[in-house]
Amino acid sequence: MVRARDIIAPMYTAVHSTIGAALATTSDNLGVAFLVGVVSHFLFDLVPHGDTRSFEVLGWKYKESGSKKDHDRLTAWTILIDAAISILVVTTVLFRADAHPYLVAAGIVGGIFPDLLSGAREILQRIGLYEGTLHGWLLEEFWKVHEWTHACRPDLPYAVGLLMQSGTLLLFLRLILT
Repeated sequence: MVRARDIIAPMYTAVHSTIGAALATTSDNLGVAFLVGVVSHFLFDLVPHGDTRSFEVLGWKYKESGSKKDHDRLTAWTILIDAAISILVVTTVLFRADAHPYLVAAGIVGGIFPDLLSGAREILQRIGLYEGTLHGWLLEEFWKVHEWTHACRPDLPYAVGLLMQSGTLLLFLRLILT
């Protein structure tokens, strides 16, 4: 049986990108800024953030007989809303941060890079360019580590997790913008 957690369970991109941007400002090196963003992604995925039941809260419960079309539609809306918030946050950060914009951008990309690789894995699997390839093997090994950070944390109620993510987002925005 597929659960909502098996479909999508990351911390929201807006939070990861903001954390990556904030931490990147501690470096003068693009490579270090990017790596700090990547490491922060894994560390903050270890923190419970209550989105493992986000689909259920939004009124959709996946059942084996559930509609794949409904699932895909809800996934698309979740990604679009998160992306819109991320664009607003990232634009604000890039124009207001004291650090060099390239460093901030490197932290942002590093902060969402694990999710980008997970998305690439999903797409390559769907179009049949995954199995038996070197990039498929590398993405699979990476995905195992990424999924481990999600699996080893306890679950929280959605509202609590949403409040925690909002608070984290506001805290790191304040660190960047003050």
